Amino acid sequence: MSVTVLKSSKTGFTLAEVVLGLGLVALAFFALLSVCSLGTRFNQQSLIYIKAVEVADSELSRTIVSIIYDVPAGTKTAYWGNPVVGPNKPYPGSPLRTGTATVGADQLHYAIYATTLAGVGGVAPDNLVSRLDAYVWWKEQGRGGKLTSCTRLMVYGEEL
Repeated sequence: MSVTVLKSSKTGFTLAEVVLGLGLVALAFFALLSVCSLGTRFNQQSLIYIKAVEVADSELSRTIVSIIYDVPAGTKTAYWGNPVVGPNKPYPGSPLRTGTATVGADQLHYAIYATTLAGVGGVAPDNLVSRLDAYVWWKEQGRGGKLTSCTRLMVYGEEL
């Protein structure tokens, strides 16, 4: 009696190879998913920084316009007539203006500090130079406050 062993010409993957392959695909998928969520978070952070810079710029512009056009009346005289001196130089003890701006779903807080200096750089005492700084801050979920700023210089009634 002879035993004949027949070999199949069909080859395929074993169950272990299939499970290992699916595991590697799943690992790659979750790694890609985490990279996408990280990119989305960074995109949201950069958008709020852009909004903060826009708020700083617009509030500085409003302050400058209010000083140049003397609105409300007496703003120009009060602003240029009180140079900052003493231990708080270059900033006064309190900001010139403060407020909150809501841009989309984000609430941004700002403070405008103004410093008026007479006779800067050895020029005549009646030659006034002003520095306006806008600080904008916000609080992200679960973190401390974030801050951005913007600065402009003016020479008595003109923006530099």
